[in-house]
Amino acid sequence: KVFVVVVAVASVLSAVVFLRRRRRLDGSKKCVSELYYYPIKSCKGISTKQVTLDENGILWDRRFMIIDDAGSFVTQRQLPRMALIAPTVHSHEAASAILRLEAPAMDPLEISIKFAGVTRPVRVWRDTCDAVDQGDAAADWITRFLHEQPLRLVYMPAETVRAVDAAWVEWPSACPPPKVSFQDGFQVLVATHASLADLNEKLRDSLSMRRFRPNVVVAGAAPWEEDEWRTVSIGHTRFQVCKPCSRCKVTTVDDASGSFAGEEPLRTLESFRSAGGKVYFGQNLVRDATTCSPAQAAPTPPLVIHVGDPVTVLARHRDSSLEYLISRGKQKQ
Repeated sequence: KVFVVVVAVASVLSAVVFLRRRRRLDGSKKCVSELYYYPIKSCKGISTKQVTLDENGILWDRRFMIIDDAGSFVTQRQLPRMALIAPTVHSHEAASAILRLEAPAMDPLEISIKFAGVTRPVRVWRDTCDAVDQGDAAADWITRFLHEQPLRLVYMPAETVRAVDAAWVEWPSACPPPKVSFQDGFQVLVATHASLADLNEKLRDSLSMRRFRPNVVVAGAAPWEEDEWRTVSIGHTRFQVCKPCSRCKVTTVDDASGSFAGEEPLRTLESFRSAGGKVYFGQNLVRDATTCSPAQAAPTPPLVIHVGDPVTVLARHRDSSLEYLISRGKQKQ
């Protein structure tokens, strides 16, 4: 009987702590503090005050990709100097859009973006999809800078559909599944200042948020609170929080020099942010099904997120352990 009473009291106290924490977190004022997009997968990102959302995620985010002669994607995992390539899109009008490439000791290159034309199959992780080659000038420029033979630059056209892994999203059958461009697997990556600050307290040398290549950075959250999020609104847009983001050796690349800089932050993350043989930082999101109109079976018109927009947690996981979060998708497979 004593044991039963002790267990009951412990359960009540645990529930009280959970509810108090939830009230405190729900009452905190969270907002967007930084926004980024990365026109070419694994190249330098662009900091901005606002981003437009389209059916693939953030407009221009990872819409281009560098591939090898076999059509497979290459990243900073193999070529850390990719961190030094700075792409910019000079016009968002399809008829006259220009992609500009800059890198140390290279003359800048501007090309007219080929939105359509002959496509070729390319591979990104387990997916094979069609992309439009951007021509010999871009291929030669990238190949010369990266000292790798031969490389090509491709663009994902609007008609290409690369779906998000259905195991990780809750989506009505009346709507088309969410899709992505050349992101690793999801539309938007979110990170918080508080979690980075907590990680930096454990590191000998602090790292900037750029090491983790997020799209949206949130201020005002508690450290690792994002593990609890299930549904959030950012500005006027609802998102599903699909899964924690597993991290790789790209986080060890010094983006100022374009070279690997040791084992951090992976070694430290392994000590307290590991599960299933991987380490985690940030959360992967997709636009929620409420942004889809079943009547038209298509997403709503593009929406905009601004720096300063409020971030509101609409639903939370009862269990926010990494082991539980990464098991949710596996249970559906």
